[in-house]
Amino acid sequence: MRLAKKGFSLIEVSLSLAILAMVLSGILGIFGQGYLDLKKTKERAVAYSLAREALERYYNWASLPLTGATYSVNINGVNYNVNVAVVDGPVHPSELKQLNVLLTWPTGNFSLSTLKGIY
Repeated sequence: MRLAKKGFSLIEVSLSLAILAMVLSGILGIFGQGYLDLKKTKERAVAYSLAREALERYYNWASLPLTGATYSVNINGVNYNVNVAVVDGPVHPSELKQLNVLLTWPTGNFSLSTLKGIY
């Protein structure tokens, strides 16, 4: 009586490798998407900080530009364009101004606004 040899056939090994490749490609896709989301979040956090900085730059009534200001900042290889607009406030235009900050960068934009009163 002969004993049958036990082992895996070429078809079974090939099928196992194909299934493993599909599972690993799905996992790598998840990591790639996570990296892109992390990059976007980082860019948005920098934009928020730049917008707050732009608003704080004009903390004093006397330092307000008459029409606004535009400048660019490069942080971590990303070029942010900052546009500060100064308009009359909703009430008492001679005593209240509204500052609108618009930041744009290649993959997004962000805006922030505040009111400044004469004091």
